[in-house]
Amino acid sequence: MTWQSFKQAWLIRFWSPVPAVIAAGILSTYYFGITGTFWAVTGEFTRWGGQLLQLLGVHSEQWGYYQLIHLEGSPLTRIDGRMIIGMFGGCLAAALWANNVKLRLPRSRIRIAQAVAGGIIAGFGARLAMGCNLAAFFTGIPQSARRSALPPPFAICGSPAGR
Repeated sequence: MTWQSFKQAWLIRFWSPVPAVIAAGILSTYYFGITGTFWAVTGEFTRWGGQLLQLLGVHSEQWGYYQLIHLEGSPLTRIDGRMIIGMFGGCLAAALWANNVKLRLPRSRIRIAQAVAGGIIAGFGARLAMGCNLAAFFTGIPQSARRSALPPPFAICGSPAGR
């Protein structure tokens, strides 16, 4: 396989969703087996926010929420922090290799407002739920938890409504 055919097949063309989700589930299982912890992104982002507040002089470590999710360490000492840094690095490398890095603004300013509002709503919901729905699904797979059976039917029913 030449570099150009690899690049076209794996970095430029969109992947089929079913094999991609199956691969993500398998990777999640390996992640759980190797690290002994579940795949968590939003909790680590919240820790980064708490540490940013600490840099600004706010004593966020005294807040109940941060005591609950443990604000100790740094992104380089926590497994979730290293995983997110690796995800960013991998995404950036793939985008650079595919020549698909572009800084651009949406054509309509309403799209910016929609993105900000959607991000706030999703972030608020993830904090209320102590994590996002993706982690609930992918952490339940390797743990064979009964709760992992709840997200798929609701996602299947809700996805067409969001289109």
